[in-house]
Amino acid sequence: MKELDLLRNELDIVDKGLEEGFARRMQIVEKIAEYKAAHGLPSLDAAREAEVLEKHTENCPAELKPYMACYFKVLMSLSRNYQELLAVERDSGK
Repeated sequence: MKELDLLRNELDIVDKGLEEGFARRMQIVEKIAEYKAAHGLPSLDAAREAEVLEKHTENCPAELKPYMACYFKVLMSLSRNYQELLAVERDSGK
């Protein structure tokens, strides 16, 4: 059981880094949303999303590629949803 606790502690450390990285990512997404709004750009940039998926899966171990792709698809979906929410709030005067 001690080994399992040690492994879970390692996961907790990794998860904390993911949490901090996600928060930072969303701060940047907010700035991107502002830029896109100012320049009349849509929240979805399919070419950029394809580029991100390729970049983060090309050197990934083969058995992890579908999981890495899923991970980044979810991140990009959350980012896009956040951009859209910010646009709605901006348009409604919030």
